[in-house]
Order: sequence, then structure tokens, then C-alpha cells
Amino acid sequence: MKRLAITTLFLAGILAGQTIPQPIPAPVAPPPLPAYVSIIGEFNQLATPQWALGLSAIYTTTGQNNIGMANSTSADIVPVKGAKDPVTGRTFTAISAQLRQGVSEKLLCTGPFCVYVGADIGPGFSSTPAGGVSISATGSFSVITRVRLNSWLSFVTPVRMLYVNGIGWNPVLQGGLSFNLHKLPPPK
Repeated sequence: MKRLAITTLFLAGILAGQTIPQPIPAPVAPPPLPAYVSIIGEFNQLATPQWALGLSAIYTTTGQNNIGMANSTSADIVPVKGAKDPVTGRTFTAISAQLRQGVSEKLLCTGPFCVYVGADIGPGFSSTPAGGVSISATGSFSVITRVRLNSWLSFVTPVRMLYVNGIGWNPVLQGGLSFNLHKLPPPK
């Protein structure tokens, strides 16, 4: 009887030390692709130079309460001619950039034509004469028109309104193409 009790306690100790096997975790899904990617040329009358290139990734909201809102990440890339290297004194073309996160709301959509209103905010980076980097806050309100050309391509014309202290509102005119990544034609 003593042997049975010792064996039972020994087996109970072994079983108590066992862990329950955990299920293998599911692989982590990659982040979703943006719904649209836009390439835009822009004209800013107060900038030097006045012409620049813009890129945007637009993520549509999903869920039961989807009311036509979209999130966006935008970057403006501005070439700055005549920047001087502080060490050698040579001039070169530098890049000034802005990176903004925004939200927009569908205001009107009829047929292939849609109008959105939105706002964005983010940091701006530019070079300084001393060779450093200047960081500033940038933001704007925008009205965006979109004309769908086919299921995967649209023509967009955003107008960004930038507030300039002491002057007022400065419109930045933009125009370009927007690609619907979820409806691109299959490769041939």
C-alpha cells in the first residue's frame, strides 16, 4: 500500500509539472495595402521653386459605421536649387520634404465624379544655410475632386489651403493620377 501511495504521489508530481501545449500562433497578417496611391504635381505661388512633386497613399475606413471617410499619408518633395555646401562652397540641388497625415470626408459623389474635404498635419524638413536640417510643422485644409477614368485609374485635382501668418490663405494647386491598387488589371 505504501508503494502504491508513493507511486501515486510521484506520478501526480510529474503530471502537475506538465504544461498544456499551446496552439501555434497564427502568422501575423501583413499591413493592408492602401486603397489608392496618387502621384501629383503641385504649384505653390509662394514657394521657391514654385513647382513640386507630391505622393499620397489613401486608406479607406472599414466597418459598420463607414461614412465615406479616408485616411491619407502625403509627402511633398521640393527641389531646392542653389543650395550651398558650407564646407566646399559648391552649389547643388537639395531636397525639401513634408510628410503629413490626414483625414478626408466624401462630400458628394455622382457617377465618376467625387468631391472630398479634408485636413492634414505633419512635419516639414528643409536644409539650412549652415548645413543643418530645419524641422517645422505643416498643415492644410483641402478640397479634392476626383474623376474616375476606369476601375483602377482616376484623375485628381486637390486644392490645399495653407495659412500664412500675417498674409492669409495661400492656395496650392495640385493635379495628378490616382491608382486603385485593389482593382489594377492583372499582368498579361
